[in-house]
Amino acid sequence: MMNKTLRLSTVALLAAMLTLPSYAAFRTASAAAAVPTDASLQLKFEGNASDSSASQTPVIVSGSPSYAAGRVGSAISFTAAGQYLNLGRTASTTFGASTDYTVAFWIQSSGVSGDPVIIGNKNWNSGANAGWIMSLQSNGSIKWNYTPAGQTRTDVTISGVADGAWHYIAVTHNRDGSAKFYKDGQLVNSVSISAKPGSIDTTAGTNVAQDGTGSYGYALYAKLDEFQLFKRELSADEIAALYQSAPALPKKKKVIVIGIDGARPDALQAANTPAIDALVASGAYTWTANANSNYTWSATGWSTLHNGVWFAKHGVTDNSWTNANFTQYPSLMKRAEQYQSALSTASIVHWSPINTTLVDGVDLEKNVATDAAVVTETVNLLQTGSPDFLFLQFDDVDHAGHTYGFGPSVPQYISAFQTVDGQIGTIVSAIKNRAAYAQEDWLILLSTDHGGKGTNHGGSSVEERTIFFIASGDAAAKGPISTATNQTDVMVTALKHLGVPVQTSWNLDGKAVGLK
Repeated sequence: MMNKTLRLSTVALLAAMLTLPSYAAFRTASAAAAVPTDASLQLKFEGNASDSSASQTPVIVSGSPSYAAGRVGSAISFTAAGQYLNLGRTASTTFGASTDYTVAFWIQSSGVSGDPVIIGNKNWNSGANAGWIMSLQSNGSIKWNYTPAGQTRTDVTISGVADGAWHYIAVTHNRDGSAKFYKDGQLVNSVSISAKPGSIDTTAGTNVAQDGTGSYGYALYAKLDEFQLFKRELSADEIAALYQSAPALPKKKKVIVIGIDGARPDALQAANTPAIDALVASGAYTWTANANSNYTWSATGWSTLHNGVWFAKHGVTDNSWTNANFTQYPSLMKRAEQYQSALSTASIVHWSPINTTLVDGVDLEKNVATDAAVVTETVNLLQTGSPDFLFLQFDDVDHAGHTYGFGPSVPQYISAFQTVDGQIGTIVSAIKNRAAYAQEDWLILLSTDHGGKGTNHGGSSVEERTIFFIASGDAAAKGPISTATNQTDVMVTALKHLGVPVQTSWNLDGKAVGLK
């Protein structure tokens, strides 16, 4: 216990050392700058497309775009071809050969086809045409294209924009120096433009969601908010101030439940498991939770964990699943889907009977042949999708227990814990590397179906029915859980985080534990 405690304390200290200075430095660097108020064009999109700057530039709206919940108040939503804004060719939207300027806006998009225009004044059928454009790309990036009269084109991309989250984009232009590119208040790129003199204006007007001709073939599918032009180069601190002036977004709540089959808590504590240690250090935990009082089989344990009731209600007392009563007591993942069908739910397991017999009503069920494949499928889903409620099951710790013995003194059993720890670390890293992670509130839950004694389980011994429970994330309390914790509590805790109300008619035995 002393070694484990020291490891957890070290993990917590390192996390604090690595995290706090960078955040504080960002806040300090940007706090000195005031939010600039001298925009030459300011479209707030509060139910209309009027310019609220001193310029009061006339804006012609085509195709009836709608207004929806935005990043600050409401936003304009482009959802069909033919929808765009004509800003005209005025003093607010022309910059000639020497005027510095800045373009800044919030954007939210889940993806597009082709390369539709966000804002521009040129014929986008060729990037070599004179003028400037910012367009959204099918790979999720923004392309900036800059071609003064008589010059060759210059292109720069800002990656990771069309991922379903709100992003603040700004591009500053110092005509005697560089164009600088910002995403979410941070400088991400720059390119010299001083060697490309010439007017950036064209005979066409400037349009939003269309090129200068108003007839480009690809439609923009996106929401835009707080759209501004400035006739000067804003500083990095001013860009940061604009970004930080938006109210904090409510984070999207998400849950991943990780089940490690046959994992005795005393062996987990004895193993070298830095990834799990880090989750414990940032969350709530107990090493003395209770599985079923008897029938400590996998089918029984996973049914109890998933359905929030003991075997007396769900009916499963061995791995044959005989007498299962999943009509009255279904998986709580199904209950979550029934309450909010928009939730993206998935179950990825090594032991296939969980999906073929127990789990029902989720969006994605994946049965795989190895624990490594559980990792591969999960990381792919986290990178390419936006899951809200995930269940994973790893089986190799249980295999090691059956082959060599369950217990902290069995080297092969301990080694299996250390392998699955690395796999869990890979999954946690994939969560934290998500483009939208800063706007998400992940709760990570870990538990098991049963313990083991000798090389088996299924009975009522303390070694077979004592399990662990870990809840980690911003929503989790910190430190040991003082209340009695049961296997029935795991999925009820997940529902609590997701905001799914538990109905009295469900007749559950579980409760939410380990949350603030």
